[in-house]
Amino acid sequence: MLELRDVSAALGGVTIVHDVNLEVADGEIVALLGPSGSGKSTLLRVIAGLVPLTQGAVTWAGQDLSPVPPHLRNFGFMFQDYALFPHRTVGGNVGFGLEMQGVPDDQIAPKVETALDWVGLTGMGKRAVASLSGGEQQRVALARALAPEPRLLLLDEPVGSLDRELRTRLIDELADMLRERELTTIVVTHDQGEAFGLADRVAVMRTGRIVACAAPATLWREPPDEWTARFLGMTNIIDDPQRGRVLVRPEATSIESEGQPVIVESVAFQEGRYRLTVMTPDGQRLSFTTSQPTTTGTEVLIAIDPSGIVDLSGRP
Repeated sequence: MLELRDVSAALGGVTIVHDVNLEVADGEIVALLGPSGSGKSTLLRVIAGLVPLTQGAVTWAGQDLSPVPPHLRNFGFMFQDYALFPHRTVGGNVGFGLEMQGVPDDQIAPKVETALDWVGLTGMGKRAVASLSGGEQQRVALARALAPEPRLLLLDEPVGSLDRELRTRLIDELADMLRERELTTIVVTHDQGEAFGLADRVAVMRTGRIVACAAPATLWREPPDEWTARFLGMTNIIDDPQRGRVLVRPEATSIESEGQPVIVESVAFQEGRYRLTVMTPDGQRLSFTTSQPTTTGTEVLIAIDPSGIVDLSGRP
C-alpha cells in the first residue's frame, strides 16, 4: 500500500503541494483530478521520486521511500507527452525500462511482446514510432511503463492529447486492463469524465491540497463544498430560505402540473431531451432536462425532489 503523510513539495522555492495525506490500497485506481496549476502532476512526481519532499513522508508497505532513487522504486511512470524515443522502434521504446533495470537481453524481447499484447499492439515491435497514430503512441508509452511489471503505475494525463472519441475508448480499455491485472494506479487528469470512468476513488486537488476524496458516485452525489461542486460542472447552486446555500441536482427538478412558477429563459435540444434554464421568482437560475417541449419566455411549474438537494451552507 502507498501512503502519503503530510506531504509538501516546492519548485523554484514556491510550495506547490501542501500537507497532502493519501492512502492507495493494493490494486486500487485513484485519480488526481483538478484544474491546471492545482499541483496534481507535481504530486505524481513526488511519489515517483522526481521531485524532493520539503515535508512529510511517502511510504510503500511501511517503507520510507525518501532514500530510494526513482529507478529503484519499481514504479512505472507514463509522462503526459509520452516521451517516446523517435530513433527507436516500438519494441526499442518498450524495452527501454527493462534495459535500465539490467534485465538480460534474452529476457527483454519476450517481456516486450507480452507488454505489447497487454495494450493491443501485438506484433508491432519493429514498427517505427513516427509511423504510429496518436492512439498507438499512447499505447506504446503505456506498454513501456508496464513492461517492467511495476508495483505502482503513475499516469500523467495519459490520453490528454487525443480527440474525445478516442480518449473515451482508450479510457474504457485502460480501466479494463488495469482491473484485470489488479495493478495499483494513480492517474492525473483535469477531465472529470476520465477520472470518474477510470478510478475507484477520485481525489480532487485545489491549490496544492486534496479538498475531497471519495468514490465517483459519492463525490458526484454529495460534493463536499461549493468549489468542488462547480468544478465538477454543477451550476444549480442557490440560496434556500430555510437551508442556506444548497446544490439542486438537475435530475431533482421536473415540470409538473402543480409547483413553483418559473420563466423559461432558454431551451436547447440535446440527445433526445430539452435542456431548460429557468428563472425563479426570486431571481435565481436553475438548469435541468425534460422530455416535455416548451418555448423560451413561457411560464411553467416545477417541483424539486428534496432528496436531490445537497446542503452546502457553512462550506467554503
